[in-house]
Amino acid sequence: MTSSYANVSSSKARQRVSIACVPCRRKRTRCDGGQPICGVCFSKGLSCEYAERENKRKPPSQRLVDALRARIKILETQLKDYQGQSLDNDISSLQASEEDSWSDSSDHEAVQDNDSAHRDPVKDITELVGRLNVGEDGELRYYGSPSNFHLLHGFMKNKTSQPVEEVRYRASQACYQLGYDADAPVELQQHLLDIFWKWQNSWQYIVHQTAFLTEFNAGIRGRYCTPLLLSAVLAIAARYSDRSEVRSDPLDSNTAGDRFAQQAKMMLHYEIEASTTSTVQAATLIALREFAVNKEASAWVHMGVATRIAYNLGLNLDCYHWVQRGQISTTEEEVRKVAWWGCYLVDKLTNIGLGRPSTIQEHDITIPKPSLLPEIEFEHWQHDLKNETFNEPNFSRMISNNHYVCELFGIISTPLDRLYAPKSNMSRQQKGALVASTDVKLTEFQSNLPSFLRLPNSARNAALPHICQLHLQYQVAVILLHRPFVETRNSKHKSGSSPDLSIQKHMEICRASAIAISNILRTYRLHYSLRRIVISSVHCTFTASTIHLYDTTSSDPAIRNAASRHFQVCISSLREMETCWAWSSRALRAIQLLAKEWVTRVEEGHETRPEIAAISKMLDRVVGSHLRPNTNGQPSQGAVISQQFGTIRTPPVGFPDPDILAHSWPLDPEIPVDASEIPSLEDESFWNSALSLSQLDQYFDPYHSGLLG
Repeated sequence: MTSSYANVSSSKARQRVSIACVPCRRKRTRCDGGQPICGVCFSKGLSCEYAERENKRKPPSQRLVDALRARIKILETQLKDYQGQSLDNDISSLQASEEDSWSDSSDHEAVQDNDSAHRDPVKDITELVGRLNVGEDGELRYYGSPSNFHLLHGFMKNKTSQPVEEVRYRASQACYQLGYDADAPVELQQHLLDIFWKWQNSWQYIVHQTAFLTEFNAGIRGRYCTPLLLSAVLAIAARYSDRSEVRSDPLDSNTAGDRFAQQAKMMLHYEIEASTTSTVQAATLIALREFAVNKEASAWVHMGVATRIAYNLGLNLDCYHWVQRGQISTTEEEVRKVAWWGCYLVDKLTNIGLGRPSTIQEHDITIPKPSLLPEIEFEHWQHDLKNETFNEPNFSRMISNNHYVCELFGIISTPLDRLYAPKSNMSRQQKGALVASTDVKLTEFQSNLPSFLRLPNSARNAALPHICQLHLQYQVAVILLHRPFVETRNSKHKSGSSPDLSIQKHMEICRASAIAISNILRTYRLHYSLRRIVISSVHCTFTASTIHLYDTTSSDPAIRNAASRHFQVCISSLREMETCWAWSSRALRAIQLLAKEWVTRVEEGHETRPEIAAISKMLDRVVGSHLRPNTNGQPSQGAVISQQFGTIRTPPVGFPDPDILAHSWPLDPEIPVDASEIPSLEDESFWNSALSLSQLDQYFDPYHSGLLG
């Protein structure tokens, strides 16, 4: 691999470069700006990282200009409102700022260095920040200042605590006695691990691949490749595999990984008593797997277990000083970074996917993001789904992608929590100001993406799967930010209801993002197939479907027809995802219910909307098949689920909240459908006729076409 680095570095020395790498900046060495590694770092064997973003001199996009104008308008309105009024809010903000400044003087790093023999009791009891302490099992634990345990700087002995090895032995014995021991051949394990690194871990960077494989290849089940973590990895990877050996029922794809999951959950039950960093990684993967089989409650609980253990281990805190003292290794430090930010990402995806408040708060985090390890960042990405039209990029850039997606959720999580809070004290005008300011940040985020994380101009060229996921999540963030300001088409704009953007502008932004999602899905399918797309794509597709379905009720024929085409793409995508993710079936059932409700509302308004009526019939055919009895005469899973819910709720006024959709379900599987009215979703020609490649190229990337600026 080192020879490839030499080839990509510039052979001709440059006198000046606009961007120097981090090591050269730190050592004040002249950098030649070589990508992905400069000549200086290559010659010295250093890890080369570029902190600066690209396109600094590029003129701002129209989307950014519009967002800034909207923000200026908000500030002007607020300035007028505040003139002659009390400035209590400003004073409170100033006091909060002063308090933050005061608390920063007692930061975490200062506490970690306070291990001298001469300790000041006053300083000890007035510290605001807790500290990490090493337990008898060698694991770091975090104790905040209110707990009083932060005052102890030595090892805390606990007679009731059990060593990790003893807990793992008890777990393995329990699995053996209960028949949960899933011992897979080495060849099958290697097959599933290859899938995991390529399709799962490249997006949600949870497991440190080098540390894990070092122990796995040596046949060691040690600190970084524990039996629990291996079982969890195999359980989620099995969802991507078509091999019958990974299924408990060879004829049922939804049983893929069941044996591994049972074993992992049993082991987790015991290992909670002596948690390690690998416990956090395993619990996070188990949560994803529970979502895969549509066990929402179990998934939510396991994700909560992962975040609780992560906080208990202090994974959210920088442990640089412990490395300097030699108490933990650099590998352990890096594994902690990867585990924390992987847990962070899945937690944010879970909270947004279920519409619940964030568990992890930004002000709790001091640990840096994972290092740009050359063996992972610049690994040549290849897949086994060959396509002659696919031009493979050179490097995976998966760690950089992880940095940016975590930054994206850092921008959007708090505003969404405030915007969708059940007990919000914000006025609609204040929410409009929040949307405007966050919209500026999102637009700047997208504009500052480096070129290797951008989507290609043409749909004939594929971006890597994890890069596509970054853009899918960005579009979902845009929709969720603006959707609350989409109002009924017949409603008149009230003064102060949305001072930042007109109602029509909010809808245009949502529509453009929904179109971008359906286009990304279509291109992803052309190059990779949706058989191996990650589970977070289900929520993205669901979110876009609600916008497209809403647009099918528009009085504008052009909007209506385009929405119908994009909606069909989303429905077909969800159907293909069902093989891997049962969570997709739930989204399809919710969309069917929503379509039925809107057909009823249109009919009650004495309007004719043949498009939405045809879509409703299509959904009855597509989703209704899941409600028919199985060949053995027993009701299908869909029928069983449908019988557990009550009657259909009254449709909400204005733009509907999809969170209520899963709570009711119509038992109407045998509605007659005129096949001539419904395009075939099974036929490959659908993908070529619904939206041709030439049409797709014109607006595949909304930022190049002008749809979003």
